[in-house]
Amino acid sequence: MDKPFKTYDELIDLLEMRGLSTGPNARFILEHEGYYPVVNGYKDPFLKSSDRFKPGATLDEVYALFVMDRRLRSVMFRYMALCEGMLKTVSTYVFCSRHADDNEAYLDTSNYAHDARRSRVARAIVREMSGAIGRVPGESPKFKKDYLDHYQKNHDNVPLWVTMNCLSLGQAFKFYSAQDESTRFAIAQEFQRMHRASHPANPRRITHASLERSFDHIKDFRNICAHDERLYCARVDRSKSTDFRRLLSDMRTILTPDECEALLADVRKVLAFADERIATFPIESILSRMGLASLRELDGVLRGDC
Repeated sequence: MDKPFKTYDELIDLLEMRGLSTGPNARFILEHEGYYPVVNGYKDPFLKSSDRFKPGATLDEVYALFVMDRRLRSVMFRYMALCEGMLKTVSTYVFCSRHADDNEAYLDTSNYAHDARRSRVARAIVREMSGAIGRVPGESPKFKKDYLDHYQKNHDNVPLWVTMNCLSLGQAFKFYSAQDESTRFAIAQEFQRMHRASHPANPRRITHASLERSFDHIKDFRNICAHDERLYCARVDRSKSTDFRRLLSDMRTILTPDECEALLADVRKVLAFADERIATFPIESILSRMGLASLRELDGVLRGDC
């Protein structure tokens, strides 16, 4: 057997043999969190070689990095929910303003882009939205929501602003991506207007292409958080080059200055937790894996200084 089962005591002995000081909390950590999520997930910064830990490294330190990342996921999830809400609100407003005479225009693929790639996305999201409200023949509504039942029973149609409420960020992103260029441009212009209003001293130019890239990244990192995967050193997109620093930069395009300051304070608090508990390497080592050179750069990214 390539990877035979090991008891907690055997796993503790294995870590000690590899040079990691386990301490009195070892069994608690393994019983409550598991060996693979903690050790395999967060050991890399503590390794001297492929199978040996750095002198002085402890399991408590590895666990501290694990807990830091869990707290970071919780923080980012909250602020990405704000970004999700804005994408849904602005996309819905612009689309409905262009189809004001038909509350169910969003269920018609002819109202989306017609190029090959985006039309495939349009067909997919229309199917998903139709399924959500029970418009697929022979299928029950995908979601049992009181507000959907209310509209189905008491109104002739289910408007987009109702259906959008039950979609995921990934589905909202599909909806935006499936729009024709004119509608995507109008959505981006609305984001640009709001961004300039809230960031008058240091605004950014927002195009439909840059907005799509930003939400593509936010959506991918949101999935990492939702599936409880490692976040702080994660890389997304096809080239695996988009890091946590870029995520923060993308989110600054969407969030208000007050929200950016609150996010900054929360991220700094999470990093301070790790800094207080990890002595094997400095906080700059964690920041480097996040794509950041220093805490000062972290401040600059969210304040628009870099």
